[in-house]
Amino acid sequence: MLVYGGYLLTESQFTSIGKLRALNISGDKLWILTQFLESKGMQGVTTEAVEYPRRTCHSPGTNGILIKTREEYQDVDLVRDCISLVESEADWKTKKLLTRHCRISDAPFVTIPDPDFELEDPCDCDNSRRH
Repeated sequence: MLVYGGYLLTESQFTSIGKLRALNISGDKLWILTQFLESKGMQGVTTEAVEYPRRTCHSPGTNGILIKTREEYQDVDLVRDCISLVESEADWKTKKLLTRHCRISDAPFVTIPDPDFELEDPCDCDNSRRH
């Protein structure tokens, strides 16, 4: 399963970066933010529209923007079996640059399992209906 790691921005934080840096960014222009971040020394970082937390049978999920610092493959079959990524020194450097150039210091480091929704975990409410 594909897994992303990085810093999660709210829609409000994403918009504030655009205003602060006079960038014409919107949901379909994430590449503009990626280019800006690269120009500030954040090499290998991309921006991705994500859902975190992920929607389940109990909740609709929340849209956000991920400043993706890592991408890896985990050999698991269920989203719930994904192993959370641990923030590394390279990630911290990216966070420092986000703070300096975008004034975002409170973005949490998150793990996004199966960002393309290729897998579907069985819902525990399906089991409760059988009893």
